[in-house]
Amino acid sequence: MQGGLDAVKRIPILNVAAALDIDVHRNRAMCFTGHDSKPSLTFYPDAAKNSFYCFGCQIGGTTIDLVMKRQGVGFKEAVKWLEDQLAAGTSRASRPGRWRTYVGKAGEAEKTRKLQAEIQPDPDVYSWLMKMNPLRDDGVSYLRLRGFRGDIIKHFGVGQFHRPEGALAHAVRKWGESRLLQCGLVKQQDGPGPRTWGRRFVWWDNTILFPFVQDGEVVYIQGRRLSDSPPKYVNLHGVKRPSLFNRQCLKALKPGDAIYICEGIPDAISATQEGLDAVAVLGAGQLDEGVVREFDHLRVYIVPDRDEAGARIARKIQDMLMSKGKVAEILRLPMGKDLSDYLRLVAHKSV
Repeated sequence: MQGGLDAVKRIPILNVAAALDIDVHRNRAMCFTGHDSKPSLTFYPDAAKNSFYCFGCQIGGTTIDLVMKRQGVGFKEAVKWLEDQLAAGTSRASRPGRWRTYVGKAGEAEKTRKLQAEIQPDPDVYSWLMKMNPLRDDGVSYLRLRGFRGDIIKHFGVGQFHRPEGALAHAVRKWGESRLLQCGLVKQQDGPGPRTWGRRFVWWDNTILFPFVQDGEVVYIQGRRLSDSPPKYVNLHGVKRPSLFNRQCLKALKPGDAIYICEGIPDAISATQEGLDAVAVLGAGQLDEGVVREFDHLRVYIVPDRDEAGARIARKIQDMLMSKGKVAEILRLPMGKDLSDYLRLVAHKSV
């Protein structure tokens, strides 16, 4: 058993990251727990360390620890997963410093890199994808359990990606592989072993799709996996995330109206369902000066999650607004994990 542990610990940490679908640039990546606004997950690939550490959530360790955290599995399951990868990747997969030598044809990998260097939003492709992937019964049930009514689900055009098998071939026939790569819907999957070679959608299992609509066009899509294992949220590959979700609601507001800035998409949807005008930020670093100006003549309320991370994000947003001369009030939730949870608890108490 000890020999097996030593072998899986020696698999280059960057091999493991690639197989776990973690996008590493040099030795940094966005943390798979979803808390990052900038890369804080750091890899140490030299043979002496062969480890990782996240400076945001302060987790780290060996290849085994990475699999446990990323996959949400126990120690034995993580070791078994790594042993399978080692067997599939042949002896080359265990050589330190060779983490991308197994990537298919060099020409194809270079072609992918060039295409993805030109990544930009593609509303036509995104709109087609949403149309082709409506909500299923299990997706509706999930959203209903979160307290969302059918009319609000329809208003936000929520969809569901649930059939990765065959979906890529269908999309390629419609749009071509290059266009899918360039709009961030498809990425190169180059983990250790032949089973993980090739290109695939950014979503790989049952996933709720939240479209970002601006001027009637779908300009971005964020996925929320129905699985309990991390990561919860999966974004388009290489596409810059919009500053706000539900930004179009700002156009209907008059001077003096109230706007609520929520920490996540479900919270903004919950607030809208309660008759409030609400947007969601995907990290304080997403707000740019152009967006801040749209709040100039409004009463701004920030509604963060009820935890330390939420408080930090709220202060960052408040400071950013104040630096532009805009005062914003932070609303502290008296109970619940976030605004959606709070509104569900209030509704339950009133029954």
